[in-house]
Amino acid sequence: MTDLELKQGLSLYTDRALQRQETVKKGVMHELSMEKARRRRPVRLLAAAASVALILSFLSFTPSGRALARSIGENLSALWETLFPPKELPVLPEGMEEHPLHTPQAEDSASHPGFVLYSDESRYTASWEGERYVIRPIPITFTREDAERDLASQLDALSPPEAQEQIDLWIAQREEALSLLPPCRLELTHWEGVTPQEDAEALRAELRDTYETVSDIAPSQLLEGLFLHAGNGTAWDAEQVDCHLVDDGKGGTYRICSYLYTEATEGHGTRFDAMIATFQVLNTPDQTS
Repeated sequence: MTDLELKQGLSLYTDRALQRQETVKKGVMHELSMEKARRRRPVRLLAAAASVALILSFLSFTPSGRALARSIGENLSALWETLFPPKELPVLPEGMEEHPLHTPQAEDSASHPGFVLYSDESRYTASWEGERYVIRPIPITFTREDAERDLASQLDALSPPEAQEQIDLWIAQREEALSLLPPCRLELTHWEGVTPQEDAEALRAELRDTYETVSDIAPSQLLEGLFLHAGNGTAWDAEQVDCHLVDDGKGGTYRICSYLYTEATEGHGTRFDAMIATFQVLNTPDQTS
C-alpha cells in the first residue's frame, strides 16, 4: 500500500472511529505478529492487510488517528516485505548464468484480482500504458568513454579533432544500429469474464492475422495456465511472441505476452521468462473465499 493510498484512506472521517481505535490497533498488531502463518499463506494474509487498509478508512483525521495510521502503515510495509522480498533469480542469458536482483511489481485492483510480478529494475522499466502493464528494456546509451575504450588503439595516432570526429562517428553508427532493432517488451493485460481457454482461442485467431506461424494451444511451462507462440520466421530480426494465459480465479484471465525478435530470445527472452515464472494472482478480501 502506497503512502498516497494510506493518506486517502485516512481522509474519511467518522465519529465512530475514535471509539474503535484501540480495538482496531490490537487486532491489527495481532494479525501482523503471526510470522509463521504469513509465510505459509501469503495471498490470504495480503488480503488481511487489505482489510486493515479498509479499516483505516474509518479512522478520523486527527493527531491520534495519524499516529495510529503511521504505526499500522509501518507494519504493513514490513508485512509486504515479508511476503514479497526482493529475490536474486537465476537466469541464463546467452547460456551464461546470472543472479540479478528482482523486485516485486504489483497491482491491487478493486474491480478484479490483482497481481505480483518480479522484475529486474537494473535492466528494465515497468509502468502502466493505458490498460496494459508493460516492462521494457532500459534504452542503451553510448558514451565518449565507450568509444575511447573501443577505439583506444586507433585514437592514439590521430589528432584531437580527428579523434573527436572518429568518436562521434562511432557513437552515431551504434545508435543507428540500435534504432533498427525491433522493440522488445513484456506486456500484461487482464480480461474480465473470459476463461484462459476462451482467451487462448480468441488470441490464436488474432495472431494468425499477424504472424506466419501460430502454435497450437498448449500447457504453459512457466505457470499454471495455457501457452501460445507465434513467429514470422527464423531470420535474426523476425518478430516472435510468447503468451501465457492464467486464470484469475474469478472468471477472468491474465494474459502475459513477451514480444521479441529471434536474436533476442536468448537474451531478453530468457530474462522475461524468469519474470513471468514469478507471476502470482492476488485476491482482495471480497474476492477471497
